[in-house]
Amino acid sequence: MVLSEQQIEIIEKSKKLKINEKLKINAFAGTGKTTTLKAITEQISNQRFLYLAFNNDIVKEAKKSFKSNVFTTTINSLAYNKIISKYKLTIQKQKFEPIIIGEILGIDFSDAYDVLKIYTLFCNSNYKTIEQLRGIYFPKRLSSFEYAELFYKKIKAGEIDCDHSFYLKEYELNGYAAELKFDFVLLDEAQDTNPVTLSIFEQFVSKKILVGDTHQTIYQFRDSVNAMDIIDCNYSSYLTTTYRCSNEIVYFANKVLKTYKKEKVELISGSENQDKTINEIAYIARTNSEIINFIQKIEEFDCKKDLNDIFGLSIAIYMTYISDKKNEYNNKKYNFLKKFKEIKDLREYAERIYDIELIGAIRNAQMFKGYLHVLYNKAKSKQNTNAKNKLMTAHGSKGLEFDKVVIAKDFKDPETCEASTDFICESNLLYVAITRAKKEIIFENEWFY
Repeated sequence: MVLSEQQIEIIEKSKKLKINEKLKINAFAGTGKTTTLKAITEQISNQRFLYLAFNNDIVKEAKKSFKSNVFTTTINSLAYNKIISKYKLTIQKQKFEPIIIGEILGIDFSDAYDVLKIYTLFCNSNYKTIEQLRGIYFPKRLSSFEYAELFYKKIKAGEIDCDHSFYLKEYELNGYAAELKFDFVLLDEAQDTNPVTLSIFEQFVSKKILVGDTHQTIYQFRDSVNAMDIIDCNYSSYLTTTYRCSNEIVYFANKVLKTYKKEKVELISGSENQDKTINEIAYIARTNSEIINFIQKIEEFDCKKDLNDIFGLSIAIYMTYISDKKNEYNNKKYNFLKKFKEIKDLREYAERIYDIELIGAIRNAQMFKGYLHVLYNKAKSKQNTNAKNKLMTAHGSKGLEFDKVVIAKDFKDPETCEASTDFICESNLLYVAITRAKKEIIFENEWFY
């Protein structure tokens, strides 16, 4: 394996690291991030490495690349194995909703919304007590902090099934990461790390390497922070030569980075692929609604998002509020819908808690009505994992690559975003979608050109 100058520099910096010192690698899309990490672990083969991946799919791929001196897992897996057995907890089957929390605690909807918000903020934070959120979050009533503490204690006692955020927070509060003995800890996808994960990473008594792309932060809705920007490191390096993208793709990627992100470092194409053959085409949408539009237009496809996730909630809303057979409909998975008398009440609820998924599902139910069943069945009959055409959202496309990419028309112009966080998120999503392409790209939106 021939290493680039940037990769050699990174390996040399890795060798210099001392316990609790950190190296930050800002790796642009397709620049050989995994290859670089693999080279580090092989060049320092007498050391034990812990590689922390973003999800289990990445873990599976990483295990194929790394040798026996590297233990590969997710932080969630470390926390799950330690906390769930210790407290004898059960993972919830449905996500927490304000309306359900209200019933558990005997409080009204608006207070339950605040309790859930406080609980979520606490679990995703590096704070040690819920009390520390006073002055940061301002609920309708101050008693919501006490109810949030009560809710947390009920989960810990096993009275309520826990979510993934709970056991991760408990792992952080107990400082269990410090018990693990590794020479190096590698944190992948550091740009999408939330404060609780970052706190756990800091607890390791090891040499530490963070790697990620500061422009691929796309999970703000999970309270993620860009560790690439906020964490203090002893050393930093860039990987800027993409071996995936052609010059055309790099041109559009740099256009996004310069125009919206004011990035001064340029992505460079190192792709030597002269073959123009298109074996796979990815249709990348911003929302589920646009995936449904692609399903109507394309004859055969491989949808990378579960069809039940795309249609399930929309169909449930249609059957609960609009269908002539609504009195016969019963789906336990979506039982919470029955707590709203009319669809307008559900819409008000969705808008109040800013649930984008629920808002989109309501729109689909009202737009397609009974035709949703037809589309769902058509989607199942058209689904073929070997199909040339691949359907996915921008969030689902991360980490993938295709010969040709079609960017759907539902991507927003970042300039139209009012909030700065939305501006950054939309800019990053556009960059992620563009850099999935290796050879060709098409934009359905004229505003981009």
